[in-house]
Amino acid sequence: MWSIGCIFYELTHARHLFHGQTEISLLFDVFKMFGTPNESIWQGSKDLPYLGVNFPKWKVNGNEKLIEICSQFTEHNVAIDLLTQMLQLEPSKRVTIKGALEHPFFHDLNCSTLR
Repeated sequence: MWSIGCIFYELTHARHLFHGQTEISLLFDVFKMFGTPNESIWQGSKDLPYLGVNFPKWKVNGNEKLIEICSQFTEHNVAIDLLTQMLQLEPSKRVTIKGALEHPFFHDLNCSTLR
């Protein structure tokens, strides 16, 4: 679902969501946008390898940074809501495929308004 969210963003904005050139720079891009995982964001994150005390800590309040870069969604709250549900850091909190297809974004789909 994460990948579908990235593709959804890229199709509607004609640019990459994350621009990392290496695995670590890509992780940094993700964490700068959504915050470095901690137990309040992602239960069990303390057990993730390499996410030790020396790893940079970015704090983010909700999805404000995602909303900031979603210029094509400024008048489409349902689109940003769907994208936010797709891009939850903790995999168990991401919307399922069935849930995504039932999302209000697809109820009255007018793709021409997202161009």
